[in-house]
Amino acid sequence: MQRKPDMITRSPYRGFAVQAEPEDGYYLYQPIIDNTFDQLDAMMSRHKRVFTFRFDLRYPKNVDNSEIQVSAVVANLFHQVSIYMKKKVKKPRVSPALRNHLDVCYQWAIETGHDKKRHIHCWIAADGNKNYKPGWTRTTDAPGAGILGILDAKWRNLTGGNIHTISGCRMLTRTDTALYAECIKHYSYLAKVKDKYAPSLRKYSRNHGKSHIKHANDQARPNAITTSAQAITNSLLDQEA
Repeated sequence: MQRKPDMITRSPYRGFAVQAEPEDGYYLYQPIIDNTFDQLDAMMSRHKRVFTFRFDLRYPKNVDNSEIQVSAVVANLFHQVSIYMKKKVKKPRVSPALRNHLDVCYQWAIETGHDKKRHIHCWIAADGNKNYKPGWTRTTDAPGAGILGILDAKWRNLTGGNIHTISGCRMLTRTDTALYAECIKHYSYLAKVKDKYAPSLRKYSRNHGKSHIKHANDQARPNAITTSAQAITNSLLDQEA
């Protein structure tokens, strides 16, 4: 049985606007949004530019995944993608932007819909000096030039399902505090408590996961963009008050 989650009942959280709407009973699961902060900050401490986007993973409509260990399948997907992108090659046969990565950052959260079928909300981030667009598949067999093409090909191979892209690809930099704050709000959707604690999920111990990117020099601290963005958010809140 999963324990009762620690919930965030209103925005802002940690100085940032998040998608918590108490008037509508819309709460966020604190460990998930904390992981979002941690992993994005770690990437920003290691790379001057970070390319990131959000997407959803879905099983085929005719597949009943209520008894499938979805968490294991999703973890396998990101494991395969990470190995693919981090492989060191001198002359890659695919786009050089998809090889020789030092880090592949990601987060996912499983939800159960009214039909008891599960879907997965995700985001991924990589070195922005290597990637600047998500890409797509050229055919059903060959991946496209971008990260999304690799994800799509491997997810189809694992499940036969598809990927639904969410608008809002971003190129984060350490000086663009507004874009960082926008990204935090957008990704906080993964943390919503609704649909994560349906009866069909109770037998499974894991409904979310993430990468394990370490902060530069192993310093688990807010980076400069976090501190600056918090100051901007607090200033706007003071003006509204």
